[in-house]
Amino acid sequence: MKRKFNSSFLLDSNYLIYIFFGVLTYTNFNNFEKIKILYGDDSWVVVGSSYTNIFEKLVCCTITHPVSSIFHQGLFNLSSSTDMYLKSLFSLFVIGTLFVVLYNNTDTPQELKFIFSSLIITSPMLLNYSVRSKPYVVEGLFSVYVLFLISKTLKKNVFDIKYLFIFLFFTFFSLANIFVLIAFFLVLIRNKLLNFNIYKYQYLLFALLSSFVVFLSYQRRTNNLENFWTAYFAPTEGGLTLFFRWFYFSIIRIFSSSNKLDLGALNFSISISLVLFLFGVFYLYQNQIEILEFIFYTIFINLLVSVLQIFPFGGSRLNIYYMTLVIYVCSCGVLYILNLTKNYKNIFFIIFVTFSFININSSSASYNQTIRSFDQNIASEIIDFVNTSNENILIYHGSLWTIGTHHNKKIRMEDLNYPFIGSGVSGIPTPTFKNKNIHVVCQKYEIDDLCKNKILDYLKINNIDVLYLVGIHIREYQYKPYLNALREHYKYEEIILKSTETELLKFNN
Repeated sequence: MKRKFNSSFLLDSNYLIYIFFGVLTYTNFNNFEKIKILYGDDSWVVVGSSYTNIFEKLVCCTITHPVSSIFHQGLFNLSSSTDMYLKSLFSLFVIGTLFVVLYNNTDTPQELKFIFSSLIITSPMLLNYSVRSKPYVVEGLFSVYVLFLISKTLKKNVFDIKYLFIFLFFTFFSLANIFVLIAFFLVLIRNKLLNFNIYKYQYLLFALLSSFVVFLSYQRRTNNLENFWTAYFAPTEGGLTLFFRWFYFSIIRIFSSSNKLDLGALNFSISISLVLFLFGVFYLYQNQIEILEFIFYTIFINLLVSVLQIFPFGGSRLNIYYMTLVIYVCSCGVLYILNLTKNYKNIFFIIFVTFSFININSSSASYNQTIRSFDQNIASEIIDFVNTSNENILIYHGSLWTIGTHHNKKIRMEDLNYPFIGSGVSGIPTPTFKNKNIHVVCQKYEIDDLCKNKILDYLKINNIDVLYLVGIHIREYQYKPYLNALREHYKYEEIILKSTETELLKFNN
């Protein structure tokens, strides 16, 4: 006798999630662009992979997430190519999402697990930043981990002190995780689940080490970084009208794409996302009020530090850590709508599953989505030239980290003293090359022709007859002082290679 196929077995199991993630991974690997050379912002993070000194590897590459940089450096070293490195990052994003959603040991409905995981894995922000050398995606998954930990802790009615060590690791992985942890502890304090009398030394150690990370990070902050974040800070002048206008647009940015870099948490329109969010708030209010409280605290803390001009708020890539929480609320909104149609729940769920699989085709991770475009092939040829040529080469400052990352010889970080603020943009330490034919005169853009004058003085002292200028990630206004200086010093100029944001020129008399 043949057994009847039980459709609920598929819907009520994890197999559906595995199938979805498998199809999405296969589709992304097939559609992924061939990447040879990392973008400058990513090169900053992994350039330490070319350093031999562990101290230099630790302080060279980030401001607020030292463990994240070490992780990316190690993965880059283990990868056979840049392309494989980026695919490894995407694979870890998929595996991480599976881990935090499927193995949370809570009473989360199976439909909610699929809805939540499918919305995370197709989120424009999470998907596209999963292939960048950034801590953002890990921050987002850690927020989900903490969210489910709240449910487990409340169910057991006790907080397991072992989680403090996990928290400490992720605090060193990225400083933004502190906001989530503060929200977590506020919920536990309100429910009287923290025993400070028995575990006072463990809590004290966690507080001291976390404060140490915060202190070091703020020692290394520069005016360049503050200027970059200014647009994301809450306005403190102009009255409440301006503040609420800014707050409204900041919230909208969370739900929808606002520019090339800030893509929104969900792959829906703003109106649909807001409706799902409101339904989700109602669902959580009825079923998981502490989860709603945790999410409110997290977003409120971020808003507060934005008012204090400490950290950006609202829809930027720096705020991915709470976008996963917004996605969870919207997932609860989808489940709430399904529960309203009890007689047709399975049908509507199948429709959502079908939509999710169709959505895969338009949800491919793209490395080029979140960077300024540059000619990968020409950049690769320029780096090969630097690696093999004995000619005198002047490196444009915007190329330093990318050339250093893909240099075929070991390099070292510039000499620094505490607090290890480098001479590059935003205080990032620059790499130094051992080859005597490689010349670095300017480490960052400088106004008032300072860079031009430095180059002219350098050339007068060193008397170089033939010089090659190499540039990757060129910005015209920053690159112009190089051209002006070399054209003033040399008679002849020859274009060897030239394309989008890449250039190799030869100068001689």
